[in-house]
Amino acid sequence: MKILALDLGKFNTMCCFFDTKTRKHSFLNAATDRDYLTTVFKKHKIDLVVMEACGPSGWIADLAKSLELETVVCSTNEDAWKWANVKRKTDKDDALKLARMASMDELKAVHMPTEAHREFRSLVKYRKTLDYPGGSLTHLSSTHFQYARASRGYLAFTRFA
Repeated sequence: MKILALDLGKFNTMCCFFDTKTRKHSFLNAATDRDYLTTVFKKHKIDLVVMEACGPSGWIADLAKSLELETVVCSTNEDAWKWANVKRKTDKDDALKLARMASMDELKAVHMPTEAHREFRSLVKYRKTLDYPGGSLTHLSSTHFQYARASRGYLAFTRFA
């Protein structure tokens, strides 16, 4: 089985091509770009694409699935990912470790939401950044409601209805 392990970065991605039969590997430093990664996926015969869960893993997983490649997005919060007693940690080391763990089925896959769901989450996250001087949108609504109650003869900011 041929495994492509990706150590993703914002601008560069380290690709580790790992053959499970011969246990040989090779590396390729690739740009984290849709066109470039499409070329990498099509040029090499790959049975499994493995990557860690991070920012660009969503669209890269979508890209691999659109090319009908089996894809695993894994969590790096497991005990196997602890780098205790390691003096050297590089992108190549991370990619090779990811490939070896995938070959031994030691990775815990995480759920990857659909593109539409990720876009919705992004909009909600953006909406939360729209903060008003008096607080959040919720705070603004409750303050407006209390002012409206006060203007109709009730005491403002009380617990009494």
